[in-house]
Amino acid sequence: MIKITEQLIHGCVTQLSTTKGCYFTVVYGLNEGSQRIPHWNDLMGLGLSHQPWVILGDFNVVKTVAEKTGTYPPSTVDMAAFNACSDNCGLDDLNRIGCEFTCTTNPDAGRRIASTLDRALVPSRGRHIFPTSFAFFFLGT
Repeated sequence: MIKITEQLIHGCVTQLSTTKGCYFTVVYGLNEGSQRIPHWNDLMGLGLSHQPWVILGDFNVVKTVAEKTGTYPPSTVDMAAFNACSDNCGLDDLNRIGCEFTCTTNPDAGRRIASTLDRALVPSRGRHIFPTSFAFFFLGT
């Protein structure tokens, strides 16, 4: 373990037989956009120094309007903060298999809201390290 905060656990995983390592961050973004600002700052601080790196978990925010369907549109402020962090760290989504939307709710009869909140990210400059890797997503609730 290298760093633990309210919204992330960050460490290094090493394969014993080859001594090759990979930085690994598990995240759970808090529900309110303003509460995630320290999280984005923590990730940006980590992203400046770690290669190879995999970041996965529930970010609790979408990257684009298309990643949310239903009654309420996503917050453009929250999307901008997430995308700025992602861009600053040079992160791309790892290839994904399974459900496009990882969180669904039905607050009122007939009003389904679906969002892509869970993802696995890797640095774009290190994608060659994970050429055939993918993340599999089951439908969450």
